[in-house]
Amino acid sequence: MSSPVQMMSAREQLAFFAKFIKPHKKVFIWGLVFSLIYGVSGGAGMPFVVNYVFKNIFEDTSHAYTIWEIVGVAATLPAIFIVNGVFGFLGAYLMADLGLRVSVGIKQALFEKLQTMSLTFFSRRSTGDLLTRVQNDAEKLQFVIVEVAAECIRQPLQAAAAFGYLIYYSVVNSEIVFIFFFLIGIPLMMIPVRVIAKKLRHRSVQIQETTATMTQQISENLGALVEVRSFGMEKEQSKGFERTNQLAADFMLKQKKYERIQQPLSEVIVSLFIAASFVYCYEKGIGFDVFLTLGVALYKIFDPIKRVTKLIGTYNQNEASVYRVREILDMEPDIQDAPGARPLPQPEGRIGFDGVTFAYETEAVLKDVSIDIPSGTVCALVGPSGAGKSTFANLIPRFYEPNAGSITLDGHDLKDITLESLRSHIAIVSQTPVLFNDSLANNIRQGRRDATDEEVIEAAKKAYAHDFITASPRGYETLAGERGGQLSGGQRQRIALARAFLKNAPILILDEATSALDSESEHYIQLALEELTRGKTVIVVAHRLSTIKSADMICVFDQGHIVATGSHSELVTTSPLYRMLCERQSLD
Repeated sequence: MSSPVQMMSAREQLAFFAKFIKPHKKVFIWGLVFSLIYGVSGGAGMPFVVNYVFKNIFEDTSHAYTIWEIVGVAATLPAIFIVNGVFGFLGAYLMADLGLRVSVGIKQALFEKLQTMSLTFFSRRSTGDLLTRVQNDAEKLQFVIVEVAAECIRQPLQAAAAFGYLIYYSVVNSEIVFIFFFLIGIPLMMIPVRVIAKKLRHRSVQIQETTATMTQQISENLGALVEVRSFGMEKEQSKGFERTNQLAADFMLKQKKYERIQQPLSEVIVSLFIAASFVYCYEKGIGFDVFLTLGVALYKIFDPIKRVTKLIGTYNQNEASVYRVREILDMEPDIQDAPGARPLPQPEGRIGFDGVTFAYETEAVLKDVSIDIPSGTVCALVGPSGAGKSTFANLIPRFYEPNAGSITLDGHDLKDITLESLRSHIAIVSQTPVLFNDSLANNIRQGRRDATDEEVIEAAKKAYAHDFITASPRGYETLAGERGGQLSGGQRQRIALARAFLKNAPILILDEATSALDSESEHYIQLALEELTRGKTVIVVAHRLSTIKSADMICVFDQGHIVATGSHSELVTTSPLYRMLCERQSLD
């Protein structure tokens, strides 16, 4: 579940929307102008036609009107509706355009913000919650702008125009009591709005949280198809999804209950005031023409207000989305360039850890780690699972920030080097490299975006990937599939190596790069690694110790500490833990 939603003030919400509307202010202004014309023509037009056009024609017995004059007078009514309809359409269309533009802007801003966040941020949030914020919440804000913002401009203008006409006509006919009907009616109409708003907001938060949970369940299920089927988890997964799905439906039904009851309550209040005005006119002997004109004016005031109260309810349903989107956009990345950070020229590759401590949550994973890795060194990290090996490697490209201590590259604190520059000098090949659903050529080209086709092919050859690529019907244009699903594990690994060859970074991190491979794939990958690691500073995270016997330096990790360093031959005799690990793998 996401964190409790803290609602923003009206000023904060306006400032939030204004930020995204500003680039499209021309669309907004024209939508506002057309809505203004719509509101004035709708609010004052009808009462004016009823009183000053139709009434005068019927009461003027001194003049005989021709049929064409009558047709001309009659045409004023559809003319009012035509003007009202045309400008209402234009205003609504421009607001829909604005809503789409703002939605696109918000989604883009959210996506770009996520690109700046550290791995710590993602480890503390579910993928489902983030997907819901980028997709569902952003689209709800589009609905807020299209429906709520547009109508909250048009309807108050219509009500204001009708109210202006009501004041004028009430004063002319000395019947200002109608003004009091209006002034008393507004607060009464707002009572159910305020009561229901809290209910709608609460249910909205519950719906969004369960929607995020459902998205996470779907994402996890689709990402673990083999595990679900091999362990017979289909029914269990279906039942878990059914519970969340039903819970979301229950919350939606409760939300609809409050949403649907709001408008009938407003309509009842409006009808009561229209009925009261009828009783008043009858008791005072006021003519039907005056009652009709004032009644139409009252309706033209209360009807927009009724619509606005409904829209307020709609906004309350989506208010949580405003907060959820803004919560992400307002976050400062916990890892970013420090003031004065500079790009680092081609580094030698000397890495230093000085008293580094790091914890994902509260318990430290690395504890006061200090070590110097000379440039051009192949440094292997070994130790039991959870000892801190991968964390040590991930701190070098600043995927995480140490809680204490410092890390240097060629004597420069990593915080003084721009992130872009630092990471441009580091290539990473992980145990399960992720490929994008793009051509194999473009997946390799991620190592260097401006690489030519010839350079891509050369990198593939060095990674022993060229043969299986050209054997495919589409060659280098073959799609890798989602997460590289069209390739075998060994093929995915060789594509990842080709990326590293193309990048040709002076620092190379290999995180279990040869584990879980068949013997043929491992053979080719080992051949590729021999060339790839030549002359580079290499950090190797390995459980299979046979792959790192020839490493220049081996660091033995245990419970967050480096407990021993040295070559394989040295550690076998000096480190009990390393010797035990070797014996477990029958490694001499």
